[in-house]
Amino acid sequence: MNMERGMRVLGLLIVMVLVGGIFLLVASANEKMLGTDTQENSGMIFEISGFTHALKTDVSSSDSTEESLSDEYGELNIPLTVERYDIVQFSEIHLNTIKNNSLKVTIYGEVYDMHLERMNFEAIDDGIDSYSGSIDGLDDSVAIFTFDRNLVQGSVQLRDEMVFITPVQNRENSLKTTMPLHIVYSSKDMKQS
Repeated sequence: MNMERGMRVLGLLIVMVLVGGIFLLVASANEKMLGTDTQENSGMIFEISGFTHALKTDVSSSDSTEESLSDEYGELNIPLTVERYDIVQFSEIHLNTIKNNSLKVTIYGEVYDMHLERMNFEAIDDGIDSYSGSIDGLDDSVAIFTFDRNLVQGSVQLRDEMVFITPVQNRENSLKTTMPLHIVYSSKDMKQS
């Protein structure tokens, strides 16, 4: 009787292990098909959903990424004080200059709504516009951005850090590039004096 019961428990355990293994295989395959493989997207600091294209994430100032990208994109102007950063490109972002704008952004893997309103300190319409606003769900956040077609210059003030987005190609090289290179980095990833 005990032997029969033990065999049933052992059979049940084997079935559970097999089902669990199949579930893990399916989940892993789906992750790769959806492009959410953790190695590809690990550590992305900031992105504007639908407009940010990650070229390389979690770059260390000590590796050879900057040199290899300089061969293709020209000299990159990466601040010497930045120790870790992401290299990204932006599609052209069209914002309404009259109304408030809402953009989906991802910060360290969490999705938020960023609300921006155009700053009115210039009277000319040159296609270069600056916006300020905040991010829903992040108390005391302040977002300041300037957009010029596919160039983005910005910063996001969070409770205990600043996130910076800045172009790194010189003007001549950025004009030759369909989507100029930018770096995204945190104040936490800068050399402290």
